[in-house]
Amino acid sequence: MAYKNFQDTLTFRAASNFNADQFKIVELTANPHEVELSTLGDLPVGVVQNHPNSGEAATVALAGITKAIAGGAVAAGKKVSAAATGFATQTISGGIEIAVFGRALTTAASGGIFSLLIAPSVTVSGDAN
Repeated sequence: MAYKNFQDTLTFRAASNFNADQFKIVELTANPHEVELSTLGDLPVGVVQNHPNSGEAATVALAGITKAIAGGAVAAGKKVSAAATGFATQTISGGIEIAVFGRALTTAASGGIFSLLIAPSVTVSGDAN
């Protein structure tokens, strides 16, 4: 069962419609007051907590424990990164540099919701698991 707990949040403007994107990972756009869905290799800022339309206020968890949506199987205890279109994925770098966004506290299959401990983004090389 996924859960969320104490969080530090901040409000940004949604760069697009996030109606179906609650608990997806977001990053800043060129406008530092606006967020968009994160992609593999980019540096995430947090996880969207609500369902804003484009231009509306997006509440983003920057730190703490949040729910996140898995873009592939995620095992508890493993490091997590952003994948395509805001999904969270278990970090496997294969010798390239990847931004680690946090650590999975629960397990989820692809498309499932799991608990994510947000940690400061760190760049690693080699096998990040």
